[in-house]
Amino acid sequence: MPISDINQHGLSSPISWDEVYVKHNWIAIDKDGDVFSFKSKPYPKDTRWRADDNNMFFLIRTQVPSDFTQCLWQRPKSETEESELEDDEVYGLI
Repeated sequence: MPISDINQHGLSSPISWDEVYVKHNWIAIDKDGDVFSFKSKPYPKDTRWRADDNNMFFLIRTQVPSDFTQCLWQRPKSETEESELEDDEVYGLI
C-alpha cells in the first residue's frame, strides 16, 4: 500500500483509489463501518460524514472504527491532477 494511502492518523485506506470514481477525492468511514467516497471534503456530523454538495457514493462496508472521525483520506494530489487532465482531454479542452 503506497504511503499516500495512510492518513494523518496513521490509518490505512480501506479501498484502493483505483476503485473510486475519478471525480471523488475523499474516502471516509462512518461510525457503522460504511465506506463512502466524496467529491468535496466531507465533515463529521452525528455518526456519519456529510458534504455540502451531497455528492457521495457508497463503496463497501468494513470494520467498525473506534473513532470514525479519524477515518478520512484524501486522494493523492498527483492522481487528482491526472483525473482532471483526463476529463479535459475527454471534453476536448486541451
